[in-house]
Amino acid sequence: MKHASSIVSVAMGAMIAALGTDDAAIAAPEQIGCYGDNWGPTLEMLEPTPIGPLTFKILRCLPIPEGWPRFLPPSLSPNARFVAASGSAKGFWLGDVSRGGRAYIVKEQLPVDLLLRTAPFAWLDDSSAVIGAKQGMAVPSGVSPQPLQPYLFPLDGSQRRLPDLVHPNGPLDEIYWVGGSGLALAAFGTKGNYSKPADEERKPTLALVDARTGTILQSVEKDSIPELSDQKSIQAVTSQIDASGKAHVLIALGTR
Repeated sequence: MKHASSIVSVAMGAMIAALGTDDAAIAAPEQIGCYGDNWGPTLEMLEPTPIGPLTFKILRCLPIPEGWPRFLPPSLSPNARFVAASGSAKGFWLGDVSRGGRAYIVKEQLPVDLLLRTAPFAWLDDSSAVIGAKQGMAVPSGVSPQPLQPYLFPLDGSQRRLPDLVHPNGPLDEIYWVGGSGLALAAFGTKGNYSKPADEERKPTLALVDARTGTILQSVEKDSIPELSDQKSIQAVTSQIDASGKAHVLIALGTR
């Protein structure tokens, strides 16, 4: 293996570590953006023990606002040039890992499940933007969430609203991205009366959707599958797209 890259999340920011073979690495790794005393303990922790065939060549420290990566780790773009971080109530951070790179902040509350430590954001395959979702509140107190609304967050700090995802069985309550093309597993009507309108009949439904076009590709009512009728909530979702382009989605449901 000639080189590899990884990301380490810490309380005060994030670090990109590039690894190289020992003949290509210098005695002390180059540090970019690692200013101040706070990075000292983190840099020491990353020293390989025992010394192996790979060693750090470049360490890049990113100025993600303090506390943002505490619950959700930052996400590195497919081309390894950009980082996205979600700060729950603090908003969304997009940064460039290059020397003197730019950073943009979306300063508004965005949907996040702190219990499951998940947020509806994923990098597009071409690293041009993060695809995600926003969720408004019906009242200022924030106790009546509205349906999720898909959005694109490009690298220039702008926001682009995507077409509504609408299903007759209920509002869009959850979305889990499958790959980086806009394909997603969507859950409609799964949050009961926590979404508005409260008097609307709901039939919890799982669907494969194309969020970039607002298209429902395939859907199934959860209660139509006998083994799932007593499962109340989605606990986790993982997915993979195989070599032929077919999407595979594994869903864990629970009675809570």
